[in-house]
Amino acid sequence: SSGLYYWEVTINVGAGGSCNLGAIGTADSLTTNTSISNGFNLRGGNGTFVTANGNTGSAGTYTTGDVIMFAVDLANTLVYFGKNGSWLASTNPVAQTGGINYGGSTTIKPWYSPEANTAQATANFGATPFVYPVPTGFTAGFA
Repeated sequence: SSGLYYWEVTINVGAGGSCNLGAIGTADSLTTNTSISNGFNLRGGNGTFVTANGNTGSAGTYTTGDVIMFAVDLANTLVYFGKNGSWLASTNPVAQTGGINYGGSTTIKPWYSPEANTAQATANFGATPFVYPVPTGFTAGFA
């Protein structure tokens, strides 16, 4: 697959970052919360990200009320992370610089894994207006 896609996830309940967000390969299991063979995982509790090809780093923690922004370049297997209107980990999807190579598959699906029974998040794939502007050149939502 190819294309540039943007979506947001609002953390409804999750103080202390009690959920993982990201995308996994379409053939990957939805039951594994930190080991992924395709795609990427943003961990709220400690603010780290991990990708299928072993890239890791810090993207900042998140908690209740935060809006997490994802911009994905499927053709080049790049992801850009943002929070509350600011792009994180030196990524900039508008300039298409600093994208984190997640390796793995170009066919991924958004993914959420709570680490606590009370964790709740709402994904927005464009059915309602986004809180933050869609980066130039990116499609609102996820195909």
